[in-house]
Amino acid sequence: MSRKFFFILIALSIVTSVLIAANNFEKKEPVYFGPNAGEITITPKQMAVPRFGWANCSKGLTQDWIDHSIFKLELYKDDVLLQTVSTEDGNWIWENPAPGLECLHGNETSVARWHFRGLQLKDPGTYKLWIYREWTVPMIDGWDYDGDNLPDVFPATVFPERWVTINVLEK
Repeated sequence: MSRKFFFILIALSIVTSVLIAANNFEKKEPVYFGPNAGEITITPKQMAVPRFGWANCSKGLTQDWIDHSIFKLELYKDDVLLQTVSTEDGNWIWENPAPGLECLHGNETSVARWHFRGLQLKDPGTYKLWIYREWTVPMIDGWDYDGDNLPDVFPATVFPERWVTINVLEK
């Protein structure tokens, strides 16, 4: 390999590294929201992250909720469908808070949250995110809300559709 060719390769490597570093965007702060948020506004340093969760009294009940929850999101801008997202596209996060005194079934309180970080909010403007969600079997969380000393059962439910308006500010 000639010396001139060697220096050209080094120069190209340096230029490539500089260009990659320049295009490496800084991490954005997540702004979490649920179906009842109504309207949110994000800046260029933030990202909108829809998130839905379920708390209950055992890891098994948490897994039941994960196995039987369905989420579908549709992102629109100017009445044009930009993106459709379903349960498989998001991520599940587990948390284990302190055991709840209200638990009748189990005593290992856990929370599962589904969230999606990939909304295509590429340009400034106003977006509408339609949210469809359901669980397909009766669910139990281990708490007793009606005071009969039995865990309450929630029937399989298709929730009313909701939407969140997302305002994306200019850079």
